[in-house]
Amino acid sequence: MKEIIKSITESNFKADGFYGWFEGFDIVTNIQTIHLGIESGQQCCESWGYLMSEDDLASFEGAEFREIKIVSNAIDGIDVETLNDAIQFEGDAVFVNIETNRGTLQFVAYNGHNGYYGHDVVVRSKAFNHDEEI
Repeated sequence: MKEIIKSITESNFKADGFYGWFEGFDIVTNIQTIHLGIESGQQCCESWGYLMSEDDLASFEGAEFREIKIVSNAIDGIDVETLNDAIQFEGDAVFVNIETNRGTLQFVAYNGHNGYYGHDVVVRSKAFNHDEEI
């Protein structure tokens, strides 16, 4: 059975093993709900957030979902080190590719901080679970 994307929406959710809330996206398919998010609690002076590579998420509704993977580059070729140079203080970014028959949709979570205020990033799906602090 092919896995088809039914909807992609911004969401707030809880993740098993974590105390706080996460902000990001839910990708609902005919088989599962995929959660992509970054811990949403502001702790001090960090600058954190998330985005998708496409503005028109509805264009991926009906697409065949194929794979999720963590990658080191943005779709347009910006690598993690280049992005880190642009983030004030210390920080990092996580790039998550969602591969479909209509192309790649990329989720990016980022955090710039003074070295003390990291944020957890989670990717939760039926076959792929990833946790990382940035």
